[in-house]
Amino acid sequence: MELYDKIEKEIRHHKGYLYIVNEMSKEEIRYAIRWIMRDNPDIFWFAHQYHYDEASFTIHFQYTFSPERVKTIQQSIDDVIENDFALNMSKN
Repeated sequence: MELYDKIEKEIRHHKGYLYIVNEMSKEEIRYAIRWIMRDNPDIFWFAHQYHYDEASFTIHFQYTFSPERVKTIQQSIDDVIENDFALNMSKN
């Protein structure tokens, strides 16, 4: 599994850190996280902040919301989409 996929999976599961088996540069990690967030606007709980510990090959992630708060917010978003959003009323 490539770096992008590993990081995305860990962020989606609200993990605190990711150990990288293969040595990666800070630039490669920064690039992967940047593209993950551009490709996945639905990941709203990640604070876009992380720390890469080069000595232990570990990325530590920071989150804006707790997993419990994420569930509550996601339920509200889903409710609005399902019940309030009228796609047929929007302009093309």
